[in-house]
Amino acid sequence: MKIAHLILAHKDPEHIKRLARVLSQFSDVYIHIDLKVDELIFRRGLENYPNVFFTEKRIKCFWGGWSLVAATMVLLQKAVKKTYDRYVLLQGLDYIIKSPADIIDFYTQNSEIEFIRGCNISESKDKYFTQKCRQLWFFDNRNIFYRIYNKLNNIVRINLRKSRIYDDKVYDLFYGSAQWALTYHCAEYITEFYEHHSRFNRWFKYALCPDELYFHTIVLNSEYRLKTVAGGPEKELRGLVNWRNLHYFEYPKQIRIFTELDLDFLKGRNELYIRKVTTSESGELLDRLDNTLNKI
Repeated sequence: MKIAHLILAHKDPEHIKRLARVLSQFSDVYIHIDLKVDELIFRRGLENYPNVFFTEKRIKCFWGGWSLVAATMVLLQKAVKKTYDRYVLLQGLDYIIKSPADIIDFYTQNSEIEFIRGCNISESKDKYFTQKCRQLWFFDNRNIFYRIYNKLNNIVRINLRKSRIYDDKVYDLFYGSAQWALTYHCAEYITEFYEHHSRFNRWFKYALCPDELYFHTIVLNSEYRLKTVAGGPEKELRGLVNWRNLHYFEYPKQIRIFTELDLDFLKGRNELYIRKVTTSESGELLDRLDNTLNKI
């Protein structure tokens, strides 16, 4: 079982190094470092790990913007040049809560499943979803005009576009959690789709949190929808916690940071990964995970 973990990183370099070292025990690791930060701080200490790769191309990433999809595609395009059985997208403050042997076994036992989930929001009447598929947003452009527009848009709800994408065919829009784990053929399909559908891509440049839409929309409009965990789209539900896939996270008002007090609870979870953890607040938890679980 050949696995590639893809990491989007923009802060906490010590945690990124720790995560990369743990993952490198049993998989190749690809890392994209946000162009806004110093890459050397993240690289230092990983020079002697031959299966940890940094992307040459780097993107300035902004919350809520297309830039996060663009950075993910940089990772995926680099990783898909090699054939892996599984491509797993992680964010920088994630960690594993199962042993490497357990993770390998899980993907081996589920080798044909595309671990991505989503619901169709094109016909939704819920404002939670209409803001994602009917409104224009500007998060990558940081000028004052667009900041004011976004604030007004959040209050007034300015619906300026249709809730479907019209390209070579009509695409319904799908929403789900940003993390996924895909097979080689599905990952290859996404990279080819990205390269040949500029009009489709352009729609997401002005969407709210397109990393929660883009990959789901591609997969769930394709034949790969039949190979997802649910065998296709699922019932419309608000909130990212309802779309947990292989990650466990809690999102009351913001993503909760796990600590040592959560160890026993997390060890009892079925998921493979958690988000989020930090060097400063989760150090004891990570030490205990490393001492008990994270060994082949």
